[in-house]
Amino acid sequence: MRPDVAIHLEQWFLNYVRPFINGDAESEVLRIKLEHSRRVAEDMTGIARDLGLAEEAIHTARILGWLHDIGRFPQYARYRTLRDDRSVNHGQTGLQILDSAGVLVICEPADRKIILAGIGCHNRRTVPDAMDADVRRFVLMIRDVDKLDIMQTLYQAWKNDEFRRHPELILGIDLEGGVNPQVLADIRARRPVAYANIRSLADFFITQVSWIYDLNFRPSYQRLAQRRLLEQAAEALPQEPSVQAEVAAAVQHVRARL
Repeated sequence: MRPDVAIHLEQWFLNYVRPFINGDAESEVLRIKLEHSRRVAEDMTGIARDLGLAEEAIHTARILGWLHDIGRFPQYARYRTLRDDRSVNHGQTGLQILDSAGVLVICEPADRKIILAGIGCHNRRTVPDAMDADVRRFVLMIRDVDKLDIMQTLYQAWKNDEFRRHPELILGIDLEGGVNPQVLADIRARRPVAYANIRSLADFFITQVSWIYDLNFRPSYQRLAQRRLLEQAAEALPQEPSVQAEVAAAVQHVRARL
């Protein structure tokens, strides 16, 4: 992606989301989502550089970072929830927004394909097998970076007791309670946790621990380790042996990939 195209798309995104964030209490969740998008764009830039991608590919990665969650803004504004199962699929909503705006017409076809695939797949449980290798690399990058920033964001929200002010950040689940055995069973089987089984804050944080098995690049693991994201998630978890055993296994998994 040419630098001028990247600048145009970044400004378009900021102009699009600005009306959703008007300073009232209801829009605070969307301000948090805007900051999430900003950090994801920065991490996409950094990981693309670490992987040795060309400068134009780095611009593409950055713009995918900015745009990946664009569907969150009309979703929350209309439904007052971030739960896709109770509103709309925010990835697909993002694709509809970009299609209606026609803003990606200024991109090269290859860049447009990457951005659309990244937005459409960033929130899926798995990535479709039938995908061009270059497109797949960017899809896996955005999935990695999204997870890393969600882990950091939610830990900070937990430390600052923001979940009680903004329960939407954790999809309105119960703040109390232990880990659901069905969640532990999913993690032990190394399969994606079924979100229907996430019933407590403890479930939410142990699910984040399980995300490390779905990271795809060494720079992603390096950032996870440098930011102590696993250790932070562990702070919010019960000290039960079965739970801590999964944390310990995750730590070993990360160390083996650094």
